[in-house]
Amino acid sequence: MFVGALGGWGLQQVWRITGELDTQGPRNGVKTSLKRAKTEAMQEMLDALVDGDLGRVDAAADGMTESALQLHRLLNTAIYEEHGAGLVGALEDVHTAVAADDLDAARDATFRLEDNCMGCHRALREQAVDKP
Repeated sequence: MFVGALGGWGLQQVWRITGELDTQGPRNGVKTSLKRAKTEAMQEMLDALVDGDLGRVDAAADGMTESALQLHRLLNTAIYEEHGAGLVGALEDVHTAVAADDLDAARDATFRLEDNCMGCHRALREQAVDKP
């Protein structure tokens, strides 16, 4: 009886996961990995700002730049082109602020970067909703 219940539960889970994949697509592809790396780099930048560690801010900005460049090659879309310039500009400003040892300027540039990322994601979501 227990084995039958466990088997039934297992089938329900497989059915649920299959349904999610049908509606959302796989979540472990290259694009998803790069997006996750960008998110982790942003989190590291924010944590480093709180700690006042400009070296970590700079290293995280380097990681975000690398992920962004790879994503740009994969997501060569008008939306990414539009928001990519703001992303690159904000990352350059982060590096300039770090070189000047200016925590406040690094914070401001990081917040612009975060705002740019959110704007791009919002535009991508709106585009997905508009698709038939």
